[in-house]
Amino acid sequence: MDTIKRRFGNINVLDLRNATPESMDTIESVGNINVLIHSRETANLVGRMHAGNINTTVETAIKTPIVSRHGQVIIDKDYFKGQMEPVFMCMMGQLVIEPDVPAQDIQDKLSGLIMMGQLLCPDDLAGLVSSKILTLMGQKSSYQPIGHTVMGQLNLDDTYLNGLEDGAAVTVLGELNAKKVVDNDLLKKKIARLAVVGEVMCHEENAAALQSRMDHPAEHVRTIPAGFELVERSLTLDANLIELLPAKSLFCNERLVIAADVTGAMLDTAIEKLVCQQMILCPVGLKTVLAKKANLLETRVVFYEGPLWLVEDHLELKTPRLATIKAPSTLVVTGEVEIDPGVAADLLSAKLLKVHNFGRISATPEQLAVLENLLGAREGSLEDSTEIEEEEVPAQGGYETGNANFLVL
Repeated sequence: MDTIKRRFGNINVLDLRNATPESMDTIESVGNINVLIHSRETANLVGRMHAGNINTTVETAIKTPIVSRHGQVIIDKDYFKGQMEPVFMCMMGQLVIEPDVPAQDIQDKLSGLIMMGQLLCPDDLAGLVSSKILTLMGQKSSYQPIGHTVMGQLNLDDTYLNGLEDGAAVTVLGELNAKKVVDNDLLKKKIARLAVVGEVMCHEENAAALQSRMDHPAEHVRTIPAGFELVERSLTLDANLIELLPAKSLFCNERLVIAADVTGAMLDTAIEKLVCQQMILCPVGLKTVLAKKANLLETRVVFYEGPLWLVEDHLELKTPRLATIKAPSTLVVTGEVEIDPGVAADLLSAKLLKVHNFGRISATPEQLAVLENLLGAREGSLEDSTEIEEEEVPAQGGYETGNANFLVL
């Protein structure tokens, strides 16, 4: 009887510690492997893997329990409570070790650590934790805890400050956000020392006061210019909304669309200054006015003609959908567009004035020829939908397994 062969997709962590020559013979192929774990007894089997790329290999004892975690894991003083034997941890995401974790627990209960992501640990445990790391793919940061410790995100406003005792010390493991301008006298009165392991976002009006409280500079600081209103979501300014803006200077974190019904006079009156971290989509007729409001050399701007057709997710473009367009439009793709082979090339040419591609467009060669002639921004990919990769046929009696996060063979 023929041996049943198995084929695996990409595997994040592959445990070969209990593999045998016989079990290896059942494997036809494996995709890419991020971390391959083997024991001393199975080290000789690693070379028999019919695999793509292997990022890193790690050796540990057969009997050591392995736990796989993803997302955010917080190790506090009770994390190892009741654990009878050391464990080997495979972590993908963010691992935070709190300051009150006993060093003896790290020493006795953690036999090894594979870290893929961000590791935060107290200064006094940094050396011990480093000795447990066998593989680090990401960032390791240590911190000196002071006073109140906030995990995740701290929204710093007057309400939070008023709840603190005067001269408090605050440690933030994550993000400190001061989305509104706070009273600097109140800030200086309430916070004497500040430590941030992560990102700070604040207004320029508060930047100096915050920095004066920090023992060490924050890793990442985003400053909102003085007098600007923060906009954290995608925003479309049409003729109605632009007249109702609460501020004349906008700092946009995400995409900004200026609608076709906005006139130059409206834009000039409603907005004095504009900063956009992502992309501005603006009618071509407003180019001169926009240049007075935003730095076009530092901002990604797409000027569009006719109606704007923005695709941010996934679109299967078929003839009926294209036929509903009344006026030739500008197509902007930040997601994916799959053009049905039945869509006539001359229909595309008639309905589209310009194509700005920041995502992925798949089409037939005839359709691609039209799109190439219409392309403005070319930061995305154009793919020939007729080039279908030949599928592998499984071996007789074999079967396939998809991708896996953690797999034991």
